[in-house]
Amino acid sequence: MDCFLELARFNEPVLESKKVRDFLNRIKAPELAAAKQQVKATANLMANFEEAANFIALSVTPLKQANRMLAGIETNSLTQGGRGRGGRGRNDRGGRGRGRFAGRGRG
Repeated sequence: MDCFLELARFNEPVLESKKVRDFLNRIKAPELAAAKQQVKATANLMANFEEAANFIALSVTPLKQANRMLAGIETNSLTQGGRGRGGRGRNDRGGRGRGRFAGRGRG
């Protein structure tokens, strides 16, 4: 939005439909695909950048801060939609705390 306001200030206005198209083309999150299609299918949203941006913003699942107790210490973690990701890292094997090649003589 700031960029478009800057262009307008220098008498280089951008059509609302181009603003919306550029905005939608830069959204890569697969969870927003349905919201993007809804904007494309609604003439009013395609013709108004601010309304399209607000519609997409309402479709985003906010990050929620979850508190949990870990060994008697309260920790804060950010989760999406109230659910953590869980699981081990790619190179963590069975909770050993070492990477895949740790201790195997590789330099």
